Amino acid sequence: MSKQDRIGLATALALAIAAVAISVASAVPYTNVRVNVHANYPEETSIAINPHNPDNVLGVAQGAGCYTYPTFDGGSTWTEGALPDQYALGDPSVIFDREGSAFYCFIGDWQHSGIYVSRSSDGGVTWKPTATAVIAHQGQVPFEDKPYPIADWTGGPRAGYIYVTWTQFTRYGSSDPADSSRILFSRSDDHGETFSTPVPVSDRGGDAIDSDNTVEGAVPAVGPNGTIYVAWAGPRGIEFDRSTNGGVSWGRDQVISDMPGGWDFNVPGIYRTNGLPIVKVDLSYGHYRGRIYVNWSDQRNGDTDIFLVYSDDGGATWSPRILVNDDPVGNGKDQFFSWMDVDVVTGTVYVDFYDRREHADDLTTDVYLAYSEDGGAHFANAKISATPFVPRNSVFFGDYTGISAFGGRVRPLWMRLDGTTLSLWTALIDRPTAAVIAGSGAAGLGRLAVHPNPVQGGGAEILYSAPTAGIEGTVQFKIHDAAGRLVRMLQAQKGQRILWDGRSDTGNEVPAGVYFISGHGFEPARIVVIR
Repeated sequence: MSKQDRIGLATALALAIAAVAISVASAVPYTNVRVNVHANYPEETSIAINPHNPDNVLGVAQGAGCYTYPTFDGGSTWTEGALPDQYALGDPSVIFDREGSAFYCFIGDWQHSGIYVSRSSDGGVTWKPTATAVIAHQGQVPFEDKPYPIADWTGGPRAGYIYVTWTQFTRYGSSDPADSSRILFSRSDDHGETFSTPVPVSDRGGDAIDSDNTVEGAVPAVGPNGTIYVAWAGPRGIEFDRSTNGGVSWGRDQVISDMPGGWDFNVPGIYRTNGLPIVKVDLSYGHYRGRIYVNWSDQRNGDTDIFLVYSDDGGATWSPRILVNDDPVGNGKDQFFSWMDVDVVTGTVYVDFYDRREHADDLTTDVYLAYSEDGGAHFANAKISATPFVPRNSVFFGDYTGISAFGGRVRPLWMRLDGTTLSLWTALIDRPTAAVIAGSGAAGLGRLAVHPNPVQGGGAEILYSAPTAGIEGTVQFKIHDAAGRLVRMLQAQKGQRILWDGRSDTGNEVPAGVYFISGHGFEPARIVVIR
């Protein structure tokens, strides 16, 4: 489906701001909540959890414009709105920076092709009246498509920078061999007020048809040392590149996996399906800190499956392909439209996707969550949708779903179809961060976790597993702020509970922010304090 066809599918809807509180209980262990009410055709979802207030979750989608769905109670109720920008067309994606500002990235309409970014400082309730143009044109040539942003959360020299990658078509949908596609990059060092002149990431491009031989789906991620990683799909398979200087220059493209059948494929009941990749990096202080993950789907096994590879050396070498969905290989059941996130507190990898394993017709569809606590080596699968639905080829589902995870809080965001009405749903998934302390850490180190994490209001318990060498006598931990200043010393006899009241050694409440706890023989862990 062309982008013009998409506009025809979206009716001109008058959006009303409305509190949404529709929940569904079922046999699955997670409450399902409908996110939208008045926008009848929302699709292509993205979602982000505010690190300064994890009860503030922000979802976005496209339809007759770019929709916004903030919540401030963890997802029990949602408010529906739309970006005020007159050029907002679609391909929405949303992130938070580590200071709690939200950034909404989207493409311009057909008369104003471009990539635009809007900012909100109140959790997604209000937005700048006019978004910042990353790149903009009068008309639709060249055409800028499918952007995705990321913020640098590292605390390094480029902390707070906003990075965006996307596809540029010389002429969208053209089969003329003279037309082409390429991956571009731009950055902002002033919180989205301005963006740098775009530079190419891809060494080799693709055609302009918007199918298997087009380079598409570029998603950026930032590693602990500030290195930027980008993965995309195209005629050569899954490609990967990196920049060590903030995107000023890029390395040589690397093919990290083949993609039999290409990224543009058919799934029954879905107008168009793709298996475009997602890249994430583990920023936690756990055993797999710095590990790069790339997730995608393809049809190498005769039906659609979800895959993942990872790298521990900055993308120089990669693991063998790992199958994320755990139903029998080649059983004719499709899993598709995956998205991935890595919890920055726990390091747990989460992947959500549509799944048809339970149904004979390979049409009736559920939503599943896969998660890994061993760095992507193994995945547990769980159904998270309360009831299945049946899609229709005539209703456009967009090109992706979304998921966000922070401190054990996991919020997926997906579309479902009832009759001819698309709606947006989430599942309220809150997993204890204590789960990450099982076993020993790297090189026999003990593991640390804080529960609850984020810490809000009251105190928290310090949970730990003993290092291989064991613990004798007193256990002692130090809490430092992000600048490395000692905030609090905690100690107790082995076996005693260790509690932190959220205060410094001087007795004052510590301000909201990111802190780190460490101890001799233990891997450090991150603590997030919100006020």
